[in-house]
Amino acid sequence: MLTGAMESAIVLDEVSVTYPGGERPALDRVSLAVPEGRLLVLVGESGSGKTTTLHLINRLIVPDRGRVLVLGRDIAGVDGVALRRGIGFVFQSIGLFPHMSVAANIAVTPSLLGWPQDDVAARVNELLTLVGLAPEVFSRRSPASLSGGQQQRVGLARALAARPAIMLMDEPFGALDPLTRDELSAEVRAIHDRLGLTTVLVTHDMTEALLLADLIGVMRDGRLVQVGTPEALLARPADDGVRALFEHPRRRTEELARALHLAPGV
Repeated sequence: MLTGAMESAIVLDEVSVTYPGGERPALDRVSLAVPEGRLLVLVGESGSGKTTTLHLINRLIVPDRGRVLVLGRDIAGVDGVALRRGIGFVFQSIGLFPHMSVAANIAVTPSLLGWPQDDVAARVNELLTLVGLAPEVFSRRSPASLSGGQQQRVGLARALAARPAIMLMDEPFGALDPLTRDELSAEVRAIHDRLGLTTVLVTHDMTEALLLADLIGVMRDGRLVQVGTPEALLARPADDGVRALFEHPRRRTEELARALHLAPGV
C-alpha cells in the first residue's frame, strides 16, 4: 500500500497506461496520494501524462497495471458512469450543451440522479450565486450569449451540481483572457476552500500553480518526478528540470519588477 493512502481521497498506486499504438507508456508506474481537502496542481510539458492522470481518476480510461482508489474504493470494480456523476470535471473547452439554457446545463447531473425538481432548481440558483452569476439574469440565457469567463463559471457550477467531494480540472482557465483568468482562478481556490473539496488541477502556467496549489506534482515523460508543497519544491527541486520550471516565474517576476522600476512615471 502506498504510504499515506489510508488518509487520502485519491490514490494512484504504481499505475501504468500505454495507449494503443503508443511507443512508450503515457504513464509509467506513477504513485500519488492526494490528501482529503487539498488542492494538487499537476504541471509539466504537453504529453507528460497530466490529462491521462485525470482520466484515470474518473475512470475514463483504465490502467494496464496498478490501482486507483477514490475515497477509499478501488474503482476497478465501480461503474464508470456512476463514479463520474459523483466527481466534478471542468474542461478547458467547457463543453456546455448549446441547445440548453444555463439552468438546464447546471441541472443535468442532479436530474439524472433523480433529484426532486424543486431541489434541482434550488441547487441551480445556489450555484449560480456561488460562481458570481445572478440567477434572475443568467438562468434562462443560452451558452452562446455568454462571454468566455461566464461560460467557464457555468461549467464550474455544473461540475459542482451534485455536491461532489472531488473536483478535476483540466486547463480550466487556458482559453480566458489574463484578467478573467486571474479572477476566476482566485474564485476557484476560494470555492475549493469553502466547500472542503479535494481538487486536482492541470495547468501549464507555473505562476498559476504556485498561487493556487497546496501541493504541486511535476510530471515528465509519463512519470511523476516530484510532488510536494510549493515551498518544498522551490527549496529542494529534484533535478535541473524541476529547477528550471520554478525559475521561470521567478525570472519573469524579477524582469517585471525591473521594467516597472524603469518605466517613466512609475
